[in-house]
Amino acid sequence: MKKLAIVLAALAAPGVAAASGTTLHLTEKQTFQQYVDKGANGESPGDIRTFGGTVFRAGKRVGHDRIRCVVGGTCNSQVWITGGSLIANGFAAKGPSFTAKITGGTGKYAGARGTVSVVGGPTTKYTVRLAG
Repeated sequence: MKKLAIVLAALAAPGVAAASGTTLHLTEKQTFQQYVDKGANGESPGDIRTFGGTVFRAGKRVGHDRIRCVVGGTCNSQVWITGGSLIANGFAAKGPSFTAKITGGTGKYAGARGTVSVVGGPTTKYTVRLAG
């Protein structure tokens, strides 16, 4: 699930307006993870995973992100960047590679829409496509 830290992480590029047709290629390095065992011993539905990391573009740090997932449920994510943040709520990560919808933002990213494709691995790779 750590590879979820994506959705919004992918949008962590300062100075990139949420313009139609904008594509960003980013990477994320996880820096923390917290697990809360709320149900049966061990991972089970209802448990909570929270994690985040540092987001890079062309090797340069451009922001950070946080994601919270309920095991057996959905995830919510946010990335904080210069001028605002981007949000993805209510998505399910099905394995280390998946696509999620961008559901909003704040500041210069208010009302942002689009998708982020995530490819997990030692370094998580994000391809963000902003719809405008």
